[in-house]
Amino acid sequence: MTERVTTSGLQVAKELYDLVADEIAPGTGVDPDHFWQELANICTDLVPRNQALLKVRDEFQVQIDDWHQARQGQAHDA
Repeated sequence: MTERVTTSGLQVAKELYDLVADEIAPGTGVDPDHFWQELANICTDLVPRNQALLKVRDEFQVQIDDWHQARQGQAHDA
């Protein structure tokens, strides 16, 4: 099981959290806490839209599956 760190309301794999803090952020002028807070803000903005799009994708997939099942065994022009 992956160990997780809670930061800015996110559950982050400890390995990723440590990588950002120890290897990516140093020398960039970006504070790791600020990085995680901004990522949390982005997720807050985009997660609901992403979930809505995934629902639409699932609905399309059902239609595609139904179309193929209805035509199973029939010749088609690929």
